[in-house]
Amino acid sequence: EVLELTSSSLPHSISTLSLSNLASLTIKTNTFSGQEDLKELSLENIEKMVLEKFSYSSSELSGHITHFKMEDIKQLQMESGNSLDNFPQCSHVVFKKVGLKTVPTGGLKLYSDTMRIEDCDIGELNKESVYSDSQTF
Repeated sequence: EVLELTSSSLPHSISTLSLSNLASLTIKTNTFSGQEDLKELSLENIEKMVLEKFSYSSSELSGHITHFKMEDIKQLQMESGNSLDNFPQCSHVVFKKVGLKTVPTGGLKLYSDTMRIEDCDIGELNKESVYSDSQTF
């Protein structure tokens, strides 16, 4: 299945979103704009995933995500180093078995209490491509 996620494809207010078993997922710019109640976001078992610039939101949100997980993503493509900009503060972030040919500058910039990057296949890391202020990394 192929899915293109936009702000209009989501209900006005959600607390949990889990997407799995997809051939392709594209998360468009501003998809989560206004989703300040979102607490858990899980993306699993996806062949190809594309994050457009400012995929979460083009402006800062005051929300807080408890769990953010990407697992078994064969090919994650970030269209820019701004793909995860304005992603809210998280308690726990997990990237497990994620394939990234290239991580652009600022591509993995997340603010979280704990962040795990485990068993990932990363090709090229650009300068300052991973940033975390985590207490546990």
